[in-house]
Amino acid sequence: MKAGEQITITFPDGVKRSIPKGTKIQEFSDQWEKEAIAAQLNGVSVDLSRSLEKDALISFVSIHSRKGLEILRHSAAHIMAQAVKELFPTVKLTFGPSTETGFYYDFDYDRTFTPQDLEKIEKRASEIIQQDLPFIREEV
Repeated sequence: MKAGEQITITFPDGVKRSIPKGTKIQEFSDQWEKEAIAAQLNGVSVDLSRSLEKDALISFVSIHSRKGLEILRHSAAHIMAQAVKELFPTVKLTFGPSTETGFYYDFDYDRTFTPQDLEKIEKRASEIIQQDLPFIREEV
């Protein structure tokens, strides 16, 4: 990247803004959508840590939107899966989608989780959330 190289981003209302090439979306998302959880970059969903390398059309996904709530629930399922895997290392992760009313996760384990297990999982999930780690979307 050449020092000072600029790209143009265009917002849905037609407003254009020149920014340095390589700028991460999160560096300016608060100016446009304070409660953004993701973005649409040329129509493709991306996380806010994405660097912008060329001119693009960008819009933000508010956490209060239907899509934003779906993303939040999907992320919560990942946090729960991480907590379960840390507490019960032999558990196999299976399927964990968001739903209209929340999310769920199916686990393959040698026994049923007890109410005490669920309390431990909730506590560990809360600790993970307190770490405030970034969510980074990866296509695999």
